[in-house]
Amino acid sequence: MDTGNGRSRLLGPPDFQGLGEINVRGHTSLRHPKHCYHFQTKREENAAHKVALLGLPKESDWVLYGPYSDKSLIRDVLGYELSNRIGRYAARTRLVEVFLNEARGKLRQRDYLGVYVLEEKIKRGKSRVDIEKLTPEDTTEPNISGGYIIKKDHTDLIDDPDPSIPILRASSPRKELSFRSSHGSQFFYVEPKGDAITAEQKLWLRQYINQFEQVLYSDDFQDPKAGYAAYIDPDSFIDHYLLVELSKNIDGFRFSTFYYKDRGGRLKMGPIWDWNLTFGNANQREGFNPGGWYSSQLDDRQYSWFRRLFADPDFSQRVVDRWGELRTNQFAAGKILARVDELAALLGEAQARNFKRWRVLGRNIWPNAFVGENYDDEITFLKRWIQQRIEWMDGEFMLPPAFSLPGGTVGRGAKLEVRGREGKVYYTLDGSDPRAPRGAISATAKPYRSSIVLENSTTVIGRATDGTRWSYPVVRRFVVLGPATAK
Repeated sequence: MDTGNGRSRLLGPPDFQGLGEINVRGHTSLRHPKHCYHFQTKREENAAHKVALLGLPKESDWVLYGPYSDKSLIRDVLGYELSNRIGRYAARTRLVEVFLNEARGKLRQRDYLGVYVLEEKIKRGKSRVDIEKLTPEDTTEPNISGGYIIKKDHTDLIDDPDPSIPILRASSPRKELSFRSSHGSQFFYVEPKGDAITAEQKLWLRQYINQFEQVLYSDDFQDPKAGYAAYIDPDSFIDHYLLVELSKNIDGFRFSTFYYKDRGGRLKMGPIWDWNLTFGNANQREGFNPGGWYSSQLDDRQYSWFRRLFADPDFSQRVVDRWGELRTNQFAAGKILARVDELAALLGEAQARNFKRWRVLGRNIWPNAFVGENYDDEITFLKRWIQQRIEWMDGEFMLPPAFSLPGGTVGRGAKLEVRGREGKVYYTLDGSDPRAPRGAISATAKPYRSSIVLENSTTVIGRATDGTRWSYPVVRRFVVLGPATAK
């Protein structure tokens, strides 16, 4: 039942009522008494039935994630929203309260399971991971080149809600469900599934990953046409990296880490998944500490490919530049904290019912690092941790120069002052980048020494450098009005 006038009613009109199949899902969450579920909406003849639940796009596969150790109840929602806001698809969500009646008879209060997150399951589809469908007949180029979804995950148990897939023990892996790359990373087939992907498609995909790794670890890996960028989409890797590090997801890069490749396209990283051990909610791998890079604690198999990618100064700079772009927009602390407040307010009544059902407030539930006495404490900690994390990451990147004018319309002869807060400032007036490839100073860049007099409309781009590092750019477009200066 959806909300009406701000609240939902058990006797209200159903948003959807129909047949389905439900089962328990998860890996680490299985140790908690509040279970997570996968369910599939179906027709009478047991076929999948795509429906639009609570305003989400039509599909048949859904997940009910039950926050338990995450006492804010919103870390998954917040992480997925941030990903979608920066243009990287993640599961859409709705916060819900769930009843599950496992016996015949009337629904009772004892059937109440608390606050859950209704979220989309990661799968191929126009409204989810939008890639081409591979069929068994697609065995040659170009069709065999996509679309694939693969993931890195726990090797002792596949985190897949399909009950037909058995437990996978690390000591005797089921080869048809996964493959290992030439540099030791293990990937599980998601789309097509391990029991549906053909031998030809397995071979093609494994060879593609191995060819990418061969190029990545070669001497010419930085070549913009023949290097690693011919095989992967670097921007998707950069966004994934920043989402993991911003939230300090201690499962990041290692588990529930998805990749996908469309037909004729490059390998992309994402969508993000499983965001409960984030934003300070972990007593392991320094997850509680808003300082420190999480990735520095991982070996090369856990942290597949990134250390080599960061050996390319241009990739490293794109990370810095993307942080600067997001930091003043979607990752602005004020925007994130305001959204936390909105979600907490939405759960004002529901959280009390949830914690009456699951009495975890004031108790240490693995892997909590912080234990609040009440819900407000949990939200306060979450907000403080986010603020401190953003401040710490800001401090790890070189500070950009500060411009005295915000851009826009100015009078002819206006003076633009540039203050370098760190390093030496270089700027251009033609819209080009002061930084040349590999970190050199561009031939069109000028060192800032005195006021820039704006005589014509122009785009000013400024960066700071200490000779080895560059700040992210400051870009200002100025439209100059007024009579031309007499010569």
